[in-house]
Amino acid sequence: MDLEEKKIIDAALDMYMRLGVKSVTMDDIAKEMGMSKKTIYKYVNNKAELVHKAFHNLFYSIRLLVEEIFAHDENAIDELFSIDDRVCEVMKNNHPAMVFQLQKYYPETWHSIEKVKNEFIIKMIKKNLKKGINQGLYRDDLKIEVIALFYLVKTEMLHEDDFKEIEKYTEEEIMFENLKYHIRGIASKKGIEYLEQKITLK
Repeated sequence: MDLEEKKIIDAALDMYMRLGVKSVTMDDIAKEMGMSKKTIYKYVNNKAELVHKAFHNLFYSIRLLVEEIFAHDENAIDELFSIDDRVCEVMKNNHPAMVFQLQKYYPETWHSIEKVKNEFIIKMIKKNLKKGINQGLYRDDLKIEVIALFYLVKTEMLHEDDFKEIEKYTEEEIMFENLKYHIRGIASKKGIEYLEQKITLK
């Protein structure tokens, strides 16, 4: 990907996240970039392809953030809090209808991202569980495969469009409560004590 293509994809993603996917046209992006649509069409055939590239790029950037956190020698609980903070930072300004519009108007892109995202979440949680058990922060009787699936399903459910009750809370509040709930369910006595300290300082 050359620099001009990256700038176009980044600008499109920023507009999709702020304004929603449906309302942003190729003309809007060209105007925002101060270039002709012809230049954009050097890199994509249509809006659907640009949407696909933009949101796959978003997932890739989040994956890199998470992998960077895993590369540091944090304890397992710190790791989850760091991931929570960084993902919230990336997603904080997204349009409330963005996910729904992506699902409805660009289902191919949505499903392809969901597939790789879910695989990555399972891999990440399993790795974190093994680390937490080794550090004595999580109970050693956990069934890692099952807990990883629980975490994925619970996270997905909280963002279902028909789960209206959750809308009165911010994304940060939802993710923080989900994280505390998850850790309390798997933590050892040592882990619970560490979590309480962590919450007090947060």
